[in-house]
Amino acid sequence: MILKVSPSKLSGSIQAPSSKSLSQRFIAISLLASTPSILIDISESDDCTSAITMAAELGAEIELGSTGIQITPTPLSIPKPRTGNLNAGESGLGLRIFTSIASLSGQKVNITTEGTLSNRDHKQLINGLKGFGITVNSNNGKAPISIDGCLKGGEIKLDGADGSQFLSGLLIALPFADNDSIIKVENLVSKPYVEMTLEVLACFGIIVDHKVEDNIDVFSIPANQCFEGKEIEVDGDWSSAATLLTLGALCGQP
Repeated sequence: MILKVSPSKLSGSIQAPSSKSLSQRFIAISLLASTPSILIDISESDDCTSAITMAAELGAEIELGSTGIQITPTPLSIPKPRTGNLNAGESGLGLRIFTSIASLSGQKVNITTEGTLSNRDHKQLINGLKGFGITVNSNNGKAPISIDGCLKGGEIKLDGADGSQFLSGLLIALPFADNDSIIKVENLVSKPYVEMTLEVLACFGIIVDHKVEDNIDVFSIPANQCFEGKEIEVDGDWSSAATLLTLGALCGQP
């Protein structure tokens, strides 16, 4: 690739690119609603394309529009894998969220990845799913991963020192399990992303109680929750906006 940058004068306004982290979470939760959701200005990143593809593979009907997408979930809001195969591409967040959602189906599902994600470790996700009764096979903690069984809920304790994406996946899936759940997490890092997940769930009316006891994060999740879909406009991403803000500051124009 050859990029050429010429002297330019810039002014005007621009919208910050949509957050791919929020977009993936909204796509995932919309799959579990009782009615369709409309997501406006979702990210056009490859990770979000993978998320849309996995939502469709798990039974959702996807309609693409000029400014967003409509996601129509399956009847009874239960994922119904079309082929039993998911491809997360290179999205670590997508793999961890949609693997947890797929475990609600009660069917065997195989999850594959591409690129550098194939070398990343997913042991905390695997430990979490096993703790809730799912049969999991993997390549020594790496993809490809296969799951079998139905997520029933319960209580587990995990270590969050290596990241929080696995926790976001469980927090999105467990409100739709048959039994109440409690997740206790030691050494939790990336807490702002967990807070983002909790905010997305709260936006749709999903209840998750979070408290800290003796430096352990405790998440209590009531079972058998349900909610109606919504029309959501995805926020811009601050990390992407930072480049544009810096450029604007350098331009010397309004």
